[in-house]
Amino acid sequence: QVFIQHITKGYPSNNEILSLALSQGVKIIFVSERPHYLYQATQAALNNAGLHGYLDLILRKGAESHMPLKSFKKNARKSALLKYRKKYGHLYVLGNLGDQDCDFDDNDSGIRMKLPNYMYSLS
Repeated sequence: QVFIQHITKGYPSNNEILSLALSQGVKIIFVSERPHYLYQATQAALNNAGLHGYLDLILRKGAESHMPLKSFKKNARKSALLKYRKKYGHLYVLGNLGDQDCDFDDNDSGIRMKLPNYMYSLS
């Protein structure tokens, strides 16, 4: 409830939303179209932004690099949910924060928080 109330009070930055979610025990999984060889750099960027304690960081690897982005993200989210539901038991998606339409293709995406991206659009 605290997480949702904070979001509705204004337009906090991505880091504020994510930091608040982490502080409330929300488990965060990052799914990115970046290639897996950038894993360490992406992890360092998240850490430098003050985002510590997230559950997982999923980047494209192997044959996934040739999949349409929409398929990759949908499959990655589905696989992560199955994996972590086995580990934690009952687990559901509270919300989804993203800047691309393909970030919100699942019925199981919870609260949808679409961020503006004036640089590019991926599908």
